[in-house]
Amino acid sequence: MLTEALQRSRISSTLGDYVRGAMALGGSLQLHLSPRVHRLLLLRSGLEITANERSRLAAVGWRLGIAPDIRLERDQMPRFPRFRNTFCKLAVQGLVEYGHVLLMDVDTIAVDSLDGLLLEGGRHLPRPAQTLAAVMDFHGGRWSTYNTGMLLWRTSAALVA
Repeated sequence: MLTEALQRSRISSTLGDYVRGAMALGGSLQLHLSPRVHRLLLLRSGLEITANERSRLAAVGWRLGIAPDIRLERDQMPRFPRFRNTFCKLAVQGLVEYGHVLLMDVDTIAVDSLDGLLLEGGRHLPRPAQTLAAVMDFHGGRWSTYNTGMLLWRTSAALVA
């Protein structure tokens, strides 16, 4: 019998789940983010989304793009299967047309204004050497690790070169 923690670690999602999550996140951003802020939904390469799903995503403000495929050597691959496809998140550092990028996983929603994070991103990363701000994760009854489901990046062509 699997323990509850092990069962939670094996949760996977379908493309339909992904689109529904992106719809919910997009809808929440329409309520809590200035229209001046660009909303880019980066899809993993090879992910096929129907024309109907594309138009539904556009209706909640998403502009679609493709995240570059970041491949790791076998010995660098995480042992935990859920984290094997998270490296496309690193691609946001290369979006240098933006000063700052707020990355949110599609299983999150905005519940209050995020304008301060994006319109004043430099305030949260005041030193040039600071490239990332992350939120703490509450796991196992304590605040212990960082949750990569929401990251504020200072973009840098030098870091992705």
